[in-house]
Amino acid sequence: MQVAPGTSEVITTRAWIGPKLHDRLAETAPSLERAVDFGRLTILASPLFWVLSNLYWLFGNWGWAIVGLVVLIKLVFFKLSEMQYKSFAKMRAVQPRIEQLKERYGDDKQKFQMAMMELYKKEKINPMGGCLPILVQIPVFIALYWVLLESVEIRHAP
Repeated sequence: MQVAPGTSEVITTRAWIGPKLHDRLAETAPSLERAVDFGRLTILASPLFWVLSNLYWLFGNWGWAIVGLVVLIKLVFFKLSEMQYKSFAKMRAVQPRIEQLKERYGDDKQKFQMAMMELYKKEKINPMGGCLPILVQIPVFIALYWVLLESVEIRHAP
């Protein structure tokens, strides 16, 4: 807009001055709820906040809503956790045999590694089987952290 000398123009705009409450931001202007920054994991954090809000509506308490959300997340990842625990149990059962291999091969690291890999194949153990489920869960729990950090609704709640 250009304003000529000696004239005036009026510009109107809407501004939000206050806490970033999701439901009110969405009502105020389109896409204003994006002002709440959940970080790079917004794609995961937004649905988590939606579930958390619905659990709050159900329980009437933010603390119980958070507990309920964590239980739901753990239920979703139950099979992954089960695989992880089974893998850890197999690794723990084979640990004495790995110690024997260490003693047998001593300083020859290459032969020790080959024998250990052969043991893993024989026992059908995947050494990464315990780590991969954790790698899938980490982004979800980081997103949950950002949800709890950025949610103004939770502050000073009992």
